[in-house]
Amino acid sequence: MGIRNLKSLSLGTSIALFKLKVAPVASYAIEIIWTYLSYQNLKTLDRAKSRYIKRTLCISKFAPTRLVYQLAGTTSFIEDLMATYYLTPTPASTKFFDERRQKAAEIDPAFFRTPAMNNEEWKAANFELRHHYTGEQSWFSLPHLY
Repeated sequence: MGIRNLKSLSLGTSIALFKLKVAPVASYAIEIIWTYLSYQNLKTLDRAKSRYIKRTLCISKFAPTRLVYQLAGTTSFIEDLMATYYLTPTPASTKFFDERRQKAAEIDPAFFRTPAMNNEEWKAANFELRHHYTGEQSWFSLPHLY
């Protein structure tokens, strides 16, 4: 039996399910192909986790990934893979992380003062008003977030 509505899960449960069900499939044979992956391949691979979290948080798939990872308080899928499988840095992964650091540094400080960043209750299971905390009106309207 599958989960029909990711939005009904707590954020912690949703991330745990990603690690148990999605990550093993998306990372199949990663140790073998890791050194051959391009920067674009890493971005595509990372998209698996970011899109999953966006669905859980009721956020548009077009929302900036750097904000979503901050909001969820989690690391990128590429970081997870490197830590789990003890993968060594490659030129592609270095470029990936350099870009992530640059984009993270560009986040408007006002984002960190939004209700979603300062209140944990919306991360609970079946929290019906989650979209009010994570929706476009709450933090997409802030300048310089894109």
